Amino acid sequence: MKSSNFFLKSIIISLLIIGCDKKEKDFPMNSTTSSDRDYYENLALTKGDTSAYYNLNTYYMDYPIEGILYSAIIMANKYEYHLAYLNVYEALTSQDHKIGVSELEKLDKTTREIALEYLKKGAEKGNKECKRILGNHYLEGVYLDKDVVKGKQLLEEGEK
Repeated sequence: MKSSNFFLKSIIISLLIIGCDKKEKDFPMNSTTSSDRDYYENLALTKGDTSAYYNLNTYYMDYPIEGILYSAIIMANKYEYHLAYLNVYEALTSQDHKIGVSELEKLDKTTREIALEYLKKGAEKGNKECKRILGNHYLEGVYLDKDVVKGKQLLEEGEK
């Protein structure tokens, strides 16, 4: 009886080990490899998967922000994802997620206008960081017509 229980337990443990070994990952847990990046990018761009895009965004935090520009434009234009609008703005202005830093002055007029349009659309879609940055631009009045009321309102909405 003891040997049959031992044998049965051994079979169950073996099946568990084999079963765990053969499981396919439905969603990669580590977003640091290029194959995971490709996986996330494919899900985001073909299905509008915002979780995959978020993981892709996280992947690019360790790399120059310009690397996400293509994916960000697609996610913004095709799926209207609020984070993608911010990423387009940041990629065009080379901010690399530096809070309070604007490099709009380095851009030609057309690219600056494109960057600001994506920022405005991101704010309209509810992105808090877009609202904060846009609010500051309205308060400064350098690249947009100065509008203190609108600027303060956007800053408040960005802090909620």
